[in-house]
Amino acid sequence: MEYIDINELCTRLKLKRQTIYNLIYKNKLNENTHYFKPTKKILRFDWEAIEAWLRGGVPTHKEMRDINPEITETGPNANNLINI
Repeated sequence: MEYIDINELCTRLKLKRQTIYNLIYKNKLNENTHYFKPTKKILRFDWEAIEAWLRGGVPTHKEMRDINPEITETGPNANNLINI
């Protein structure tokens, strides 16, 4: 895995920092999927997850909720199994 900071992400995607923050705010990029926070103010992005998201391969939590409204929480304590 390759983790990059927001400046490198902006360079690779040719986007402004504010655009990245807006994607996070709009839940297009999700914590523990597309990025993580080693400290309160530092973001590190998983480049492989970002590339998959760009190709449409990693659905966001909101997109998963739209598919299955029973999904309410993510994380190690969540039960995100979809009953078929």
